Amino acid sequence: MISGFEQKSINISGLNLAVWTAGNGKPILLLHGYPQSSYMWRFLAPELAKTHEVIMVDLPGYGESEGPEPDAENYAYSKRNLAEIIVALMSELGHDKFQVLGHDRGARVGFRMCLDHPEKITAYCALDIVPTLSVWDNMDWNNAMGTYHWLFLAQPAPMPETLIAAEPDHYMDHIFARWAGDQSQLSSESIEKYKNQFRSNNVISASCADYRSGATKDVEHDREDQQKGTKIQCPVLAVYGNSFLKNMADVPRKEWEPWADNLKDLQLSCGHFVAEEAPDECLPAILEFFNHN
Repeated sequence: MISGFEQKSINISGLNLAVWTAGNGKPILLLHGYPQSSYMWRFLAPELAKTHEVIMVDLPGYGESEGPEPDAENYAYSKRNLAEIIVALMSELGHDKFQVLGHDRGARVGFRMCLDHPEKITAYCALDIVPTLSVWDNMDWNNAMGTYHWLFLAQPAPMPETLIAAEPDHYMDHIFARWAGDQSQLSSESIEKYKNQFRSNNVISASCADYRSGATKDVEHDREDQQKGTKIQCPVLAVYGNSFLKNMADVPRKEWEPWADNLKDLQLSCGHFVAEEAPDECLPAILEFFNHN
């Protein structure tokens, strides 16, 4: 998929997960976002692999990874359960401590890893998110117009699945046009790869289950930690574009500050797909962050 990376299929909790590895040094786990796959790291991963061991995995249910069966309680795709699965994957690969770089939904899995497994995560970089509670707590009619997909995808099955499956390519075109700052920075090859995975009803189902958990179990788990005053123990770098997150928070850094004492942030002139739209701008900051933590 990406030159220089070895692909593996590793079974964790009965799920065959698609994994790619390359490089030597401190391990960095890369977790992609919606509606992408590990292919989104094609610019950053080879550079990171020059100084680190890089592990990329398609999130359960996305890309080439099998996902759990969606459940009525919305636990299977909760970030807590996905974090457990991927921490088990890293243990299988021999990594009891590692750094995490996540985008979008992958960054939310990373966020939960930091809270549930603080002894394992030594540094955490999140691309273009604010914490889940901030999204919902800031949700007024104006924000809902800008981020309606949070509410649409979380509707009870099979409504969103049915609508997306009827015209998956149209829906993906809509997402990329809406979220990208400059869609010309996304290659036609990459968009075709992302479209192709969403031609699978299984991926559509998994992604909707992911968002349903985001509106239920993830809120419950995050609220519990908020009330207990739980914070991320490792250094945090929050990187975001200057266009997409304005729909979720006026000042993203303020949404991170209650969760992390050791926090740095970086704003770039791009849309939501930071690693693909602005790889040359974000790479130096990410490298410096991981090299010093």
